[in-house]
Amino acid sequence: MVDGAAVRTWLEAKGVKACPPCGSEDLQVSRDLYAIVCINRTTGGPDLQRGSRAVRLRCGSCGHIMLFHARQMGLE
Repeated sequence: MVDGAAVRTWLEAKGVKACPPCGSEDLQVSRDLYAIVCINRTTGGPDLQRGSRAVRLRCGSCGHIMLFHARQMGLE
């Protein structure tokens, strides 16, 4: 489970206050971490040994999605 308060504190420290496309401040933090996986060049399938975890933010107005690296945010 993602600590929404920690995410908002991190975003505020970085100056992220609004959605880039529409300017809405209705940024919704997902409760779950998302996996960004690499594709194995040989098999074409997912390489589950490589990848990153990400925090997803979704604009409640226009639906724009932003991903942030969980470890860099201090969430891993």
